[in-house]
Amino acid sequence: MMKQTASSLSLVIRVVVGLSIAVATTLASAQQGGASLQDRQAGFFKSSRDGWFWYQNPPAPEEAAPSVPAASPAEPADRDLAGMKKFQQSVQDSLDAAVYNPSERNVQRFLEIWAVSRRKASDFEEIARAAAVKMPWVDETAQGVRPTNPAAQRVFDQVTTERNDDLMRSLAKTHGLYFFFRKDCAYCHAFSPMLKQFERKYGFTVFPISLDGGGLPLYPRPMRDNGMVAAVMAKLGIPEGQFQTPFTVLAEPATQTMLPVGFGPMTADDMVERIAMLVRLQDQAGERDTSFDLPASPIPGRSAVAVKTDFGSLQ
Repeated sequence: MMKQTASSLSLVIRVVVGLSIAVATTLASAQQGGASLQDRQAGFFKSSRDGWFWYQNPPAPEEAAPSVPAASPAEPADRDLAGMKKFQQSVQDSLDAAVYNPSERNVQRFLEIWAVSRRKASDFEEIARAAAVKMPWVDETAQGVRPTNPAAQRVFDQVTTERNDDLMRSLAKTHGLYFFFRKDCAYCHAFSPMLKQFERKYGFTVFPISLDGGGLPLYPRPMRDNGMVAAVMAKLGIPEGQFQTPFTVLAEPATQTMLPVGFGPMTADDMVERIAMLVRLQDQAGERDTSFDLPASPIPGRSAVAVKTDFGSLQ
């Protein structure tokens, strides 16, 4: 009986406590709601000057911060250049350190980096050769460079010889050769047969000019220098007293220009190669002046243009 009474009493106590908590919570909520209503009413009456049906613009939206464009990735070429500069600096730094303090560690460091550079050079050469196979416009043989293959060299030499022979015969129609010499010059005597061979093979007219008035067995009737050597020396910038014989010049009377072929004795093949080179360089130069004007005609009373037709009669 007593146990039942205690249990009932405990149940009553729990119910009373629960009701108390519920009532307290309800009162608190009511107070908060009333306060909010009073605040809203107070705000309404305080803003009565704005009218019953006023309109207020909504707050402006916040402007978004300007987006910063992302940095574009570096171009491959830029990365390669940056890497190359860094590698070059490491090579130089390792070399400087090894030279300044040739310790085993410093020298080993340099040799390691140097070995890397050699491997890179070898890779470059191999890839360049492979790439050139697909690029005929950079092929050395196609660009006129003598190939390294022996069979190709023979073909190249034959083609070059034929091309130069055609060029010499073509030039012989519009150009002549001035041959400056001295009778007492041993090299002039040695050179004159080779010059005569060149003259006969290609049809050039040679105009011999003797600095001392004497002739040579193959050129017995030369014209004596009348100031032409001095004019040539001045144009070429040769110091006084340094002029050497024999001296050969390619001349074009129609344009009154000359190209110096060279000093000293030359074989016929040497002259062909030099003249072909000079003409090629002159064509490449375009407006650049690689020649010089003909001085006054060494033949009294004759114009420089008429010299070409007079070459044959002077032999």
